[in-house]
Parts: sequence; structure tokens; C-alpha cells
Amino acid sequence: MSQATTATLTADVKALGDLLAVTYEEGLGLADLHPLTAARYRGIAADLISRDLPREPHAIAMVLALLVGEMRHEGVAPWMFARHLDAAGGVLARF
Repeated sequence: MSQATTATLTADVKALGDLLAVTYEEGLGLADLHPLTAARYRGIAADLISRDLPREPHAIAMVLALLVGEMRHEGVAPWMFARHLDAAGGVLARF
């Protein structure tokens, strides 16, 4: 395996939370959201970082699907997985 595929996600929790908020909340950042919603995105960011995931879009998307779906009280619908893959691509591009 190359180092790129074995390296794990490392990031600033607030910056990653802001990226997730912008991705899932139609362009609104943490500062634009209700404090509880902003805290949930920071929590998702912290969870992503703490899981020691490989730098692979599919692995990150699977976790995002579960965590964001849980936050929004949604199931993990197969047709929504493409959105999570896009979000994972954005996470990997910045972090």
C-alpha cells in the first residue's frame, strides 16, 4: 500500500465541521446555523477524525452516511450515497 492510502484523516475539527455544514446545509457555514446544529457538525467532524479512517472516499462516505443520517433522523438511502461520496471527496481535498 502506498502512504497516501494508509494515511489517516487529520484536520481541524472546526474547519472540517464548517466544510460539512456547507456541504449538507445548502452553503451555510457553522456561523450561519443554530448553535445546536453547528455543534452537531463539529461533533461529526470530531468523530470522523477520531475513527482513524483510511484516506478513501468510500470509507469516509460510509461514516458520513451514518452520522449525518442519524443527525437528520434519516435512513441511509442508496440514492443519497452519491452525496456522501461527494462530501468525502471534499473532505479529502481539504484535509
